[in-house]
Amino acid sequence: MLLAEKMFVLTIDEETGKMNYPFLFSYVITGALLIELLFLKKISLEKQRFKVLVHPQDSTATGNKALDYILEKICNSDSKSLGKWIRKYSNFPDLKIMELLVESMKEEGIIRDVIEKTQMRIFKKTEYPLTKPGIKNEILEEIRQGIITETQPTQNALALISLMYATWTWRNLIEKKDRKAAKKKMKKLFAKREKSLLMEYSESIYYVAKEIRNQVSSAAA
Repeated sequence: MLLAEKMFVLTIDEETGKMNYPFLFSYVITGALLIELLFLKKISLEKQRFKVLVHPQDSTATGNKALDYILEKICNSDSKSLGKWIRKYSNFPDLKIMELLVESMKEEGIIRDVIEKTQMRIFKKTEYPLTKPGIKNEILEEIRQGIITETQPTQNALALISLMYATWTWRNLIEKKDRKAAKKKMKKLFAKREKSLLMEYSESIYYVAKEIRNQVSSAAA
């Protein structure tokens, strides 16, 4: 399951299928897709003095519609600024990305057919029924192992933790009883970037999360 799909699942109520859309969630999805492209070696990041640059590495399709959509945009653009791509798909969310993400999740059997309901003939409500009981808890446990225990986070968990920390969405997605310990561990992971965590992509994960935090802070100023 993609990082973006995992974050999407975390916002869904398992019983009702309703989506609790956290503030700044579009930044999480954008960051998750960019990190996924890094994992697949489709793009690379280069840290320069004042900014981080995105370099296309492989334009061949990934097989996922949402990833391929962004990859094509990056490959066909002259802009190399990581900040530009985060702004482009976060400040003004591209509904096409969400549509493609939902479509892929249906094809993969993560969610069933999307249910759209109209209330009072005006308001539309969309539900995303999950197909597998406990799938949300499995994702939460993966994250929990990386921030509550002394276990070193997996690459995927580190990416999810960094994205949640950068956008403050951990306050909505992590259980209340775990939040104090989670905040302490996330701050340590994000701020210090311990040598033990410098896996192949951890620096790139940090750059994406840091740029998202900068963008969010600038928008709130």
